[in-house]
Amino acid sequence: DTRDRESGPTKGVWSEALVERSLEFLGSESSFTRWTFSDRRYFSLGERVVFANRVVLQTVTGSPPFHVLSYWQSSFGGHEALGGASSVRGLLKNRYIGEGVFLWNPELRWRAWDYELLGRGGYVALTGFVDSGRVWEDGVELGSLLSDLHHGVGGGVRLGLGPNFVLALDLATSEEASLQTYTGLGYMF
Repeated sequence: DTRDRESGPTKGVWSEALVERSLEFLGSESSFTRWTFSDRRYFSLGERVVFANRVVLQTVTGSPPFHVLSYWQSSFGGHEALGGASSVRGLLKNRYIGEGVFLWNPELRWRAWDYELLGRGGYVALTGFVDSGRVWEDGVELGSLLSDLHHGVGGGVRLGLGPNFVLALDLATSEEASLQTYTGLGYMF
C-alpha cells in the first residue's frame, strides 16, 4: 500500500492477494478455496484530477456452495460479484455469478470545488467511469479475459467534509438495465 491517503487517494498503489480456505471437517458445508487478486492504482493528472483504476481477478476451486459465488472478497469483506454498487455499476446487483470473476473499474475524478463549512474544509468532486466485468462458470480462463465483458457507464458526485468523510452519489446505466442510482460513503475503491 503506497497510497498517499486512504480516503480519496491521489497517487499510489494498493495491491492484495487473498486466499480463503473452507474445509468440511472444520464444520463448513463444503470444501473450497477462493483465490483473489486486486490491484488499485491512482495517478495524479494535475492538481485536481486523478485517474483511478482497479482490477480484480478471483477464482474458486473445489465444491463451493452457490451462495459463496455471489461475492468477491477483499481485506474489508465481501462485495457483490458482478453488478451493483461495488463491482459493475449499471448492472443489476449480482446479475452474473460464477466460479471465476474479473472486474475492471477505470474512473476519472475531478475535485471541482473547495468550500468551508462550520470551520472545516470540504470539497465537491465529480467522477466519470466505465465499469466492466465478466464471470466464468468453472473458474477463470485467462485466454478469454477481455471477451464477453459486461459494461456499465456513469458518473457521480462526492461531497467531502474534512479529510475522511465523503458522501457519494453515482448514476450508471448499461445495455442490460435502466438508470441505476447508488448512494453511500466514500469512493468505490
